[in-house]
Amino acid sequence: MQLAQKYGPVFSLRRGSERMVFVAGYKMVKEALVSQLDNFVDRPIVPLFHVVLQGLGISMSNGYLWKKQRKFANTHLRYFGEGQKSLEKCIEVECNFLCEAFKEEQGKPFNPHYIMTNAVGNIISSVVFGHRFEYSDPSFRKILELDNDALLLAGSAQAQLYDAFPGLMKYLPGPHQTVHANYREIMTFLNREIEKHQEEWNPDDPRDFIDAYLSEMEKKKEDPHAGFNTETLLACTLDLIEAGTETSSTTLRWALVFMINYPEIQG
Repeated sequence: MQLAQKYGPVFSLRRGSERMVFVAGYKMVKEALVSQLDNFVDRPIVPLFHVVLQGLGISMSNGYLWKKQRKFANTHLRYFGEGQKSLEKCIEVECNFLCEAFKEEQGKPFNPHYIMTNAVGNIISSVVFGHRFEYSDPSFRKILELDNDALLLAGSAQAQLYDAFPGLMKYLPGPHQTVHANYREIMTFLNREIEKHQEEWNPDDPRDFIDAYLSEMEKKKEDPHAGFNTETLLACTLDLIEAGTETSSTTLRWALVFMINYPEIQG
């Protein structure tokens, strides 16, 4: 706000080789995000994550590709999950599994972090993969741990420096290298799930998001700019798993801590 007071509601700064434009104040923010939305809808390239997603998927893409991928995701998330009684039933079943997992601790102190993350992850997994993962599944547990570590490390000073000086930082050790290594392992796991779907795929009976995407790939062969291919499917799958897991899990863990600290609200 001090810079805005000195230089005005629209000003720019350089971060390494990148010029960043800042917009401050209600009037200018409304102008950018409402009046001229079409001119400001694109996302900037974030080098730390561009290495992983290559400008594909939903969260890091732009233009025509982004519009097509977002529309497809919205349509099929509604079809396979959002607003459907089938998803509500899935949540109820997962709640039962979660409660049983808590009971197995027999009142002893334990860290519910990954049990709750697994439970939340199973909801989006049922939509994307068509199945859930047992809490004892070591491969899915590993993926949750890798993703959690990557998101924490992405906020570190060295990882932020990577965004400013990617050409230099890619040669240096640091948490940014761990972020990339973690995502490579996560992508390998997701790719195995996609390959299983490709082997079992029946275009007349789509079971989940991946099946529907494979069908769309066949339909959109004549429109390569829409980006319906296995690389974009992999990026979209990562986007959906991350968006449907970490945020909700963090919110639920916060609610759990809140209820522990204020037990009177549990009644």
